[in-house]
Amino acid sequence: MAAYYVAGDFQGWDPGSSIMTETSPGSGIWQETFSGLGANVRQEFKITQGSWGTDVPAANSWLYSDSAGDVTITFDSNTYAD
Repeated sequence: MAAYYVAGDFQGWDPGSSIMTETSPGSGIWQETFSGLGANVRQEFKITQGSWGTDVPAANSWLYSDSAGDVTITFDSNTYAD
């Protein structure tokens, strides 16, 4: 199973420094929490597999930190069929 990381302007766009934690073994749902970002600040990020060889999605995603400067990013790596 692949490991997933967050790369964003709030951590220097390092594709391998902020590893996500799987919410439960085999769930395919990954999370990482960041604190101290500044209250209600817009940030850009990508999900990587530790390098710039793979990032999801190709375009930057964005978020707003909460009033305490915290945010939790959740990534679902599962494939769903309708």
